Amino acid sequence: MRLAFALLITLLFSNLAAQSPVRQITLDLNPIAIENGRYYFNGKRVTFDGLLIPLQAVDDKQVNRSIKTALALRTSQTVVRLGLSVYLLYLIADQPLYVNYHQTRTLVLSTVAAGFSLNISEKLFQRKAVNRFNAVLLKEKK
Repeated sequence: MRLAFALLITLLFSNLAAQSPVRQITLDLNPIAIENGRYYFNGKRVTFDGLLIPLQAVDDKQVNRSIKTALALRTSQTVVRLGLSVYLLYLIADQPLYVNYHQTRTLVLSTVAAGFSLNISEKLFQRKAVNRFNAVLLKEKK
C-alpha cells in the first residue's frame, strides 16, 4: 500500500514539476537550435514553455496549431495520470491493493503506455513547431 501511494504521489508531482513554465521575453527573433533534444535560443538553453513567446511572435498558422496540439497532449497526459491516481485511491480505500492486483497492474501498465505515447506525440508536435518557426525565419531573412 505504501508503494502504491508513493507511486501515485510521484506521478502527480513529477507531472506538475514538468509543467512549470520558464518565462523568456525577447525582442529579436533568431533561429532555435536543437541539440540532443534540447532547445537553445539566443545561446541559452530553454524549455519548450520558454519558447512559447518567440514561437507565437511569428504568428504562423502551422506553428500556432502545433503549439496548441502539444499543449492539448500535455493536458491529456495530466488527465490520464490524475484519473488513474483517483481510481487507484478509490480501489485502495475500498479493498486492500492485493485483492485487485491484476486490475491494478493492468491499469498502471496501460496508463504508463498511454503516458509514453502522449509524451512522444507532444515532443513531435513541439519539434514540428520549432522546425516551422526556423523555416519561417529563414524565409523572412532572404
